[in-house]
Amino acid sequence: MTTNMQKDSRTGLAIIGATGLVGKAIYRILDRERYRISVVGRSVDKLKSAFPEAEAHLTWADFESSNATSYDAIVNMAGSNVSDTRWTAAYKQVMIDSRINATQMCVRKCAKNPQIHLVNASAVSAYGFYTEQGLLFTEDDRDKRNGPAFLQDLIDKWEVAALEAE
Repeated sequence: MTTNMQKDSRTGLAIIGATGLVGKAIYRILDRERYRISVVGRSVDKLKSAFPEAEAHLTWADFESSNATSYDAIVNMAGSNVSDTRWTAAYKQVMIDSRINATQMCVRKCAKNPQIHLVNASAVSAYGFYTEQGLLFTEDDRDKRNGPAFLQDLIDKWEVAALEAE
């Protein structure tokens, strides 16, 4: 584990799933003069290569055991790529587990420090498909969806897991 986690006046952020498409974009727009950014992923070498100036490069185990007071906010973008491979039953389970397990780890971190803000990603698929054109749809309107869809169900499970941080 590489870390220089010293508490200073900058906000401490952990980006979970930083090597993904959205995680990389979020990292690039954050002001490192204002934020102490820790990146979390499977490979420290990959993290160091992608984010050499990050404050800390943490594996999942490193993050799990890290001090909860090091973070003011966690941005959770974790999850296996939905376009990497065919959606076999086994890969669908990988997509579910990768999101739910990472989110549960973030929730456990929040439980150790109730001051942490958790920002958890979902996706546009949460809105689903519905028959009325131009119908305003919110997360409370899940019953208006037209038929089941795997991504909708996955996102519903993911959001339920994230709400445990409240």
